[in-house]
Amino acid sequence: MKELGNPDWNRYFRSTAAHNTLIIDGREQSDISEHHDVGAQARARLNSYHSNSSEVAICAEVEPYWSSGETIHQREISLDALGEITIRDHVRGTGSHRLQWLLHFAPDLEVELRDPATVVARHDSGALTCELRSPRSAPPLRLVRGERSPLQGWVAQSSARVAAAWVLIAEASVALPYELSFHIRIDGRKSELRERSHASGQLESTFHLAGTHT
Repeated sequence: MKELGNPDWNRYFRSTAAHNTLIIDGREQSDISEHHDVGAQARARLNSYHSNSSEVAICAEVEPYWSSGETIHQREISLDALGEITIRDHVRGTGSHRLQWLLHFAPDLEVELRDPATVVARHDSGALTCELRSPRSAPPLRLVRGERSPLQGWVAQSSARVAAAWVLIAEASVALPYELSFHIRIDGRKSELRERSHASGQLESTFHLAGTHT
């Protein structure tokens, strides 16, 4: 475990790269000043939410601060009655762009690539399998943990301490619009997740829809 000890950490945990979201063309969603505070902010909108006996789902979108409406990231997160989670991303726009998805894991999980499109995270209580899918060719996956230059693969455990943790990265240059989805199965906790899928509002508190950050 490391201690926060320089301004680079403050900027990192403010950055898009420290969140479970999408980086477009290497740019922040919200502008971060040299003093590590947020200037111009991304614009986020809630599109829809529904809950029934088979599924709980929420959909929102974010327009980066540098976009004038031409580039928008839409994300839907759903939890079904079997405890399976689906994250569907739709990136609207035109032209070719570099897209980088990030999915951070807890520091106590052992994470490995099963194949080019699937990652498995394990803990004493069970395992999580995450599969990447796209109507077009899905970008390759890689895992990073505890990198220092640049900072990547860290989670904050308090305001003063951080720990190295695996982060899943999918990255590719693609023509927009583009769609991608993560399909997550959690073994060993299905009964608990099934109960939670029937409770209104539980999806928001269980999974953070990373659209903007401050």
